[in-house]
Amino acid sequence: MYLKEKIENIRQDFISTYKHPYTERQFYDGILSYEQILCFKDLLLKVEINQNHREKLFVALLHMQISLDIHDQVDLENYERITDHRSVRNQLRILVGDYHSSYFYSLLSQYNMLDELYHFIEMIKHINESKMTILHNQEQLTVESLLKEVENVHCGLYNALSSLYRISDYQTVWKPKIVHQLVYNRGESKWLDVLKNNNSIMIDNEISKREKFWSPSDIIGDN
Repeated sequence: MYLKEKIENIRQDFISTYKHPYTERQFYDGILSYEQILCFKDLLLKVEINQNHREKLFVALLHMQISLDIHDQVDLENYERITDHRSVRNQLRILVGDYHSSYFYSLLSQYNMLDELYHFIEMIKHINESKMTILHNQEQLTVESLLKEVENVHCGLYNALSSLYRISDYQTVWKPKIVHQLVYNRGESKWLDVLKNNNSIMIDNEISKREKFWSPSDIIGDN
């Protein structure tokens, strides 16, 4: 319980400090989960950089994860062709998502973490390509391949963090935990829902296979 309270305090402090001035705190409900924050913290503890850079990178990654998650809501509502009053809400989401991504770029540039910046920019590009594949090119891929795209959407920043700093046990220890919690055990994934709506017969079976493939020996927060 103490760990969850600590992570929630990090989340609340972050939102209090960095929330967009035109929004209420409620705008961030459901954004930035316990598991997302904890995974960034735990992975960064394995990285050999000075503490100040570690802290700045942590904050920068939270900003980018928020930006990606908020922009997800826009992409998915546009895909569903939802209009009228929600289009105004989507304009606000775009504004806030861009606001948080600008913090990401600013922080890494300010502290001269340019290798990190360029590395993550490449992964962000891949994440956005995965989103477009899920939304517009499903017929060209197998269900298994589409699930891998969903995994990349939810876990891309963690994969990039690992590849940048060559975290040795990421593939065997950390990635199974991260994929399990952030994709298949997250309670709700709108990206999985998109696949379910279009591949209802095959999707549940393939999800079970992928979930079993990534089944970790323990879960995030256990160690």
